[in-house]
Order: sequence, then C-alpha cells, then structure tokens
Amino acid sequence: MKEFLIISILTIFLLTSCSSQNRTINAVEIELTNELVDSLVYQEDCGNELKMRIANNLHLIHQFNGIKQILGQTDIIRVFKVNNSYLAYYRDKELEITKTYIDEEKLIKIWGSKAHTVNFIFSETFNGNGTSQRIILSSSKLNSDKSSIKVENYINGVISGSYKELKLNGEPIVIGNFTQIDSIYHDTIITYDYETYEEQFKVIKRLQIGIKCGEWMHYNNDGQIKIEKQKINCMY
Repeated sequence: MKEFLIISILTIFLLTSCSSQNRTINAVEIELTNELVDSLVYQEDCGNELKMRIANNLHLIHQFNGIKQILGQTDIIRVFKVNNSYLAYYRDKELEITKTYIDEEKLIKIWGSKAHTVNFIFSETFNGNGTSQRIILSSSKLNSDKSSIKVENYINGVISGSYKELKLNGEPIVIGNFTQIDSIYHDTIITYDYETYEEQFKVIKRLQIGIKCGEWMHYNNDGQIKIEKQKINCMY
C-alpha cells in the first residue's frame, strides 16, 4: 500500500474538562490518498461502528478536498493523526468526525451516499451574513456524461449569485447567475401529532425566490457555446 505523505507536525492544545491547565499533544498532518481511505473503509475490523463512521467521514473529506482542488478553492479540510486516531480541522475549527455525517452548525455540512454505480456528495459551507455555498457531486461509473459538479451560492437559504455546472475534469457545462425577487408563493408545512394522530397544516409565505438572470452559457462536448439570455437582469 502506498504510504501517505507526512506534511507537517502540529502541536494542538486541548483544554481538559477537569483541569484549568492545557494538555499538549503532537499531531502529524497527513495527506489523504485513495489508497489510505480505501484501506480504512475496507479494514478487517468492519464490526466496529465508530471506526467505520470515522473511516467513511475521512473518505468524504478526501472527496470534498478533491472537488475543492478542481474548483481552485484553497479552503480544504486538514487531517491530522494522533497515535491511532484522527482529527480534522476546517477554517481552524475542529470537526466532529465520529458522527454519521459531518455537520458543524454554521460552518460546514458534508454527507454522501453510494448506490451501485452512482456516487453522490453534498456539502454546504457557511460564510457568514446569511451566505453559503453548496457543492454537489454526482458521478456515474456507467455514464460519464451524467457526472457533474454543481456549485450554487445562497443568501438566507435562497439561491442567488453565480452558478456553475462542471465536468469532473473541471471543464464547464453550464455557467450562469441567479437573482432574488419577491415571491408570490406560499409553502404548506405538514406536521403530525403522534398523541392525537392528527395532521396539522401551517401556511408560510415565501419572502424571496431565486430565478435565472442575465446570460447563461451552455457548453457542448465540442467546446461550442450556446448563450441563453434571460428576461430578468441580475440584481445583487
């Protein structure tokens, strides 16, 4: 098995719950590789649920960092090894990698699924002031034409700003923009009361919706571009 690359050594200060003093540990930063994450996912100790969750999350982190590299974004997740355990950091904050999926409130969410020949990865990073970016990878082993990376930007949970859909090699498929307008729609939220066995309905008015704006460029396999002009101008 190919050895993973040791990049640097990081000294991490952990504040223990039973003492006001800091405990210092040495952690070695590692580069995740296909060989390493595969060896962790398919390890012999597959009956250990905690180890399998950590291995699957390291696999998600490896794919997330790979997508970031394709997009030319440098804010990747850094992984460190301490003895036989692993630590992950994003934007200088430690991530909880023992959960089923990575979900750090107001920082980052990553989850994925794999069914037969289709691999799906979803991530959302929160940038403050109600803005976030979602990256969705959908790859098919049987049909590479159906594989893509989508990059969507949001303001207060509504799609807005630049939109990209790329091939797995980074070549563009669709590039465009969304803008927000006032909404005339309402959402009906249905909840179920397990004590009375009754459904409860609540209607909430949407304040904004996202629509396409400006020029949208569609790229075919020959490199030709088809421009689709929207009726709405972009307003940011």
